[in-house]
Amino acid sequence: LAAIFSRARSLRTADTSGTAAAELFADAIAEACSSLFALELAGCATMPAEALTVVLVGCLQLRTLVLSRCCRVSHLAFHHSSHSLRALDLSFCLLEHAALLEVASNCPELVSLALRGCAQLRDESVLELCTRCPELEAVDLGHCPLLTDYALYALAARCANLSELRVDGSALLTDEAVGAVVEACPLLSLLSLAHCTQVSGQALLTLARHSHFLRELDVSYCAALGEGALVHLARHAGQLETLRAACCAWLSPAGLELIVESCSLLRKLDVARCPQLGLDEIARILRRTPIIVDLEMGL
Repeated sequence: LAAIFSRARSLRTADTSGTAAAELFADAIAEACSSLFALELAGCATMPAEALTVVLVGCLQLRTLVLSRCCRVSHLAFHHSSHSLRALDLSFCLLEHAALLEVASNCPELVSLALRGCAQLRDESVLELCTRCPELEAVDLGHCPLLTDYALYALAARCANLSELRVDGSALLTDEAVGAVVEACPLLSLLSLAHCTQVSGQALLTLARHSHFLRELDVSYCAALGEGALVHLARHAGQLETLRAACCAWLSPAGLELIVESCSLLRKLDVARCPQLGLDEIARILRRTPIIVDLEMGL
């Protein structure tokens, strides 16, 4: 691989995800591939901070960096990172607050940030990121169990351009915080609330009033939601293309029929494991809506 990189000086993108001993060719990447725009190092758990620093210092045009599942990412790695970085994926990494402070300080032009599955992530880190990276448009905070409403209040106060937000699996979030983001971010087109057990129909009512560009919604496993709120949202979400409502005991055949009739652009629908919805009822409803091309209805 080092030999390949040394001969590929015009390389713009590279994916070395899961490659063993990736640190051994870090020097080659940095020295020979200064024009790299995108680099994926997902799963390179053995790469030390020093090797990652070499890459970041050498690739000053880097716009996209994927480090998901790279185990522990040190703050030292981002101390000299390029200010031009636009998209960063640190999903399922062990991240200390100091590392995220370096990201916030040295990557002010970030528009996409994924921190999914970062079990140590806390509200104060999200606040720093929002304060120093106000241009964020896509944020993935899914399955970060320590986050509370304050993390969403930070997004609402500082990231008005937000269009995609994933907070699925965040059991501490409430309607008030979700509503604050919805009201402050009118460009919101994707919202994932799956497994947010404290979020109720009130959040969907707020979404119906403010999110006129909503194209994708996931409310799977949200037991506190009600059918009436989702039907109301469907009547106001004229751009909705994807709806995931798996394992929603409150969703009935009549409710699903109203939702499908209201969403004329709906293409993808997930109603798997909804106990009130049998295969016959789903088939009957969908016979009148041939526009749906991706359907999940497993029992």
